[in-house]
Amino acid sequence: MSIRINGLRQKEIQMLNTMWEFQELEDLEAWQQTLRPSDYRLSKQLMNMVLIESLDQHMAKETKFPDAKKVLSKYMLNSSGL
Repeated sequence: MSIRINGLRQKEIQMLNTMWEFQELEDLEAWQQTLRPSDYRLSKQLMNMVLIESLDQHMAKETKFPDAKKVLSKYMLNSSGL
């Protein structure tokens, strides 16, 4: 999967490139702990952006949403109740 996030600054691109180099989540988290507080927050924000974009890409391919249908069905009117 290819993830594209537009509008990033050079510092954010560099940080994401560094983050992509880690093979294990534990290693990434250990690296994050070495960052200054502002850079730590930025790395967390970037992780969230990547997660959101990957979910967006995944959901764009979906055509059936059984969980959503189940929740929505609770609010639908039955034809017998009319």
